[in-house]
Amino acid sequence: MTIVNIEENQITHVDISLATSVIQLDSIVVYGERPNEAEISVKKLSVREIEIKPHGVESDVMRSIQLEPGVQFTGDVSARYYVRGGASNENLVLLNGAPVYNPFHAQGIFSAIDPAMINSVEFYKGGFGARYDGRLSSVMNIVTKTATQRALVQLPR
Repeated sequence: MTIVNIEENQITHVDISLATSVIQLDSIVVYGERPNEAEISVKKLSVREIEIKPHGVESDVMRSIQLEPGVQFTGDVSARYYVRGGASNENLVLLNGAPVYNPFHAQGIFSAIDPAMINSVEFYKGGFGARYDGRLSSVMNIVTKTATQRALVQLPR
């Protein structure tokens, strides 16, 4: 043990050397679960809710989202939407968790995502994690029907 005297108005220089030592510990096992994410500002839409909302030529998930509080759109032709003042490119649209890069209307009339294949829609207007690649406004995850559910849908004659 070394005693160091520190005097007022003088610089004291001390060299300290540390000795290495190895400490053997028992194995450590961590048990836990990922906490559930809070579902703040999330709107879950079923196919039935999408079908009963006002729409143009056919039922459309993009037009249905435009009717939600906090969501604005610019006109009848485009399906682009703006959430809480953000830009349209700050919204992320996922199809079963995979990004869809241009999910808006083809020619302004028909939806780029066929409404017959949709099972449900989760629309986050806030409170989503950073794992969504820097999106600031919203995240929409469109969950499609399973193969069995699609087979049960009757096609119009």
